[in-house]
Amino acid sequence: DIIVDASVLAEAGSSLATEYKNNGSVPIISVDNQYDNAYFFGVNNEQAGIVAGEFIAKKVHDKWNGQVDSMLQFYREANGPEVKKRNEGIYTGMIENGIDLPEDKVTWVEASGTSQTLVDPGVMKSLVTDYLTAHPDDHHIVIGCFNDDGGSAALAAAQATNRTEDVMIISHNADPAGLDNLRIEGENCWVGTVCYSPETYGDQIVELCKKIIAKEEVADQTFANVFVISDENIDEY
Repeated sequence: DIIVDASVLAEAGSSLATEYKNNGSVPIISVDNQYDNAYFFGVNNEQAGIVAGEFIAKKVHDKWNGQVDSMLQFYREANGPEVKKRNEGIYTGMIENGIDLPEDKVTWVEASGTSQTLVDPGVMKSLVTDYLTAHPDDHHIVIGCFNDDGGSAALAAAQATNRTEDVMIISHNADPAGLDNLRIEGENCWVGTVCYSPETYGDQIVELCKKIIAKEEVADQTFANVFVISDENIDEY
């Protein structure tokens, strides 16, 4: 009756959804990765990024007196332009909350390496290490990561180059590695991860499926709520 598809490859999902729509067969709901010709359930990636940017801006004001020398945007092209908005929103949220950072101080680094579907942690760490090595005089660097794998890689690179004091990392997904990191006592340069509450997705998607199958009026996009988990609220979460 309906397909719920959680592929990470937007191009493949869009091709399938377009084929099904053209032959009038099965509606598709895409999850957290927006396809053409499909319903969408998941995160408003731009807004999730803005929430992250608001959070990191407050940290920058508190710790660095509002100063940011440069920014690394660590993203993945294969996830498509919709997921890239997670990173774009971080910058927007920072600017809207009083951080003065010209766009020419923002560097975009693509994390896919040699694989379209898998990301090698070693490759990601190397990419961030290269960036930090190329910016030896920057002591207020914000690293925005598309997911917590990127956050882990950025943290490992900062530690390996002895730059943890120069770096502040914000990421997305609230995966176990990110949450474990936030429980570590003491100063920590990986300061937060955006939580999408995926454990609530199933119930919400089932209700959306029922409405679509019953031919009720449904918006093309249904968004989940997001918030940042940090060391301040990790125990509550």
